[in-house]
Amino acid sequence: MVETYQSHGVSFEYPDDWEITEQQDAQEVTITVQSPETSFWLLTVFFDRPDPEKIAEAALDAFRQEYDDLDIYEGDDNICDENAVAWDLEFRAMEVYNSAWVRTFQTDLFSALVLYQANDLELEETADTMRGMTRSLGYYYE
Repeated sequence: MVETYQSHGVSFEYPDDWEITEQQDAQEVTITVQSPETSFWLLTVFFDRPDPEKIAEAALDAFRQEYDDLDIYEGDDNICDENAVAWDLEFRAMEVYNSAWVRTFQTDLFSALVLYQANDLELEETADTMRGMTRSLGYYYE
């Protein structure tokens, strides 16, 4: 079954057997959706609307600092009818290959980071689910 998250001016669909958590401060909110295994999908909404390029670069820098064996590929995506800065990542962690997708975009209400990640043992099972969550992402005026 599918659940719908709707809060903070954003909405998206996610599997009902995935756990959802939220962290908030004055300028941003982060919603994380965790699979029953290790895959996760994360959305951070920045209400002060920083440049999506800068958000993406900060995310890539965090991966560069964490993983020596990191491959980064430029991607192409459109989220909420906005062109997204898109990067696809591959890296090795704890003897397992992992894939991650970094997407950033800006609307007239906020800037956003979408990050989702899976290891190769679950990638086939969860990648389409996480892409679907990203495609279902929408925003509304509160």
